[in-house]
Amino acid sequence: SGTSDDPYQIETLEHLQTLSAYGDYETQGYTADTMQHFMSAHYKQIADIDAEPAAGEEDSDGFGTGFQPIGTSESETYFTGSYDGNGYTISNLTMTREEQSGVGLFGFVADTVQSSDAIFKNITLKNVSIIGRHSVGGIFGRYDRYGATGDQGNVVIRNARVTGTVKGEDGVGGLAGSAIKIEDSSTDCSVTGTRGVGGLVGSLFAKLAEDNETVVT
Repeated sequence: SGTSDDPYQIETLEHLQTLSAYGDYETQGYTADTMQHFMSAHYKQIADIDAEPAAGEEDSDGFGTGFQPIGTSESETYFTGSYDGNGYTISNLTMTREEQSGVGLFGFVADTVQSSDAIFKNITLKNVSIIGRHSVGGIFGRYDRYGATGDQGNVVIRNARVTGTVKGEDGVGGLAGSAIKIEDSSTDCSVTGTRGVGGLVGSLFAKLAEDNETVVT
């Protein structure tokens, strides 16, 4: 049902591609309500996934090749759910999108109105090759604290690992192009950019609410 107690299960590359398609809902023929449901749902990975077959695919927006980010600024969709990698690996994630902003497994993520955090946890990305323009990262490209529901600051990357290559212009990081909270995570990446570049994150936002400080461990 996509709730935190009964998350949707992600077992194959096709499952990830279907989730990505909901973000591009108008082109794919989905309704806004359908998009909103699946982009705010909870997901749990239940098997290792090889993303290499998607490396050469061209997307419908014409921004390049490879896996299409889950949530994009072009379609004004933000992922506000949660993803539990469950200790499994996504390998060979390839995205070649030199003119696109918000590039990563998840493109644009935003705060939720839920009381619980929007957590990206227990995720391992192995041997990524990700190229974008602005806000580029392995787990997600851009955290937009005003994009969906306001400034709760409850998007968390926890226990995540990324290896490979991440490249962009500004806001480029191994885990995320921009983020607000990172816990117990690491990268072994070649990260290249011109401004706002870091091994973990390109830009780290300060938390505005006093009861929930920004954490990087």
